[in-house]
Amino acid sequence: MIAALVVLLVAISLVYYLQRPELSDEEQIQRLFLEAERAVEAKDASDIMRLIADDYDDGTFVKRDLTRLAIRAFRTSDEIDVVPYLRLLQVQGQEAHAELDVDLLVDSDTQRLKLAVDLKKTGRGWQVIRASGWEAAGSEFE
Repeated sequence: MIAALVVLLVAISLVYYLQRPELSDEEQIQRLFLEAERAVEAKDASDIMRLIADDYDDGTFVKRDLTRLAIRAFRTSDEIDVVPYLRLLQVQGQEAHAELDVDLLVDSDTQRLKLAVDLKKTGRGWQVIRASGWEAAGSEFE
């Protein structure tokens, strides 16, 4: 009886999974930004780093640097709130460019960031390969 119930639940889940519409590239990227917002607010560095490509390089920082910065920032702040506003999203094949305004609230201090983000589609989905405009947030965590 229990085995039949488990098989039925697995079959229902499989049918649902196979029939749900696939998200467009734009929707996948928007979901990435929502995941980033949640991860920052939860102060979860590992969830943030999953969204960053291994070959991230903005000319100053690489992924390893970002990992250290995120861990330090999350340890030195009590509360972080993020409100992103997507202003521009352009997708061309396996690459994309986005521009966002982000209101960042850290321990009751608010700052508006203007981010430019470049992404690429990898085997793990869309990931950030370069970003600028976030560096100003570093002063909030010192």
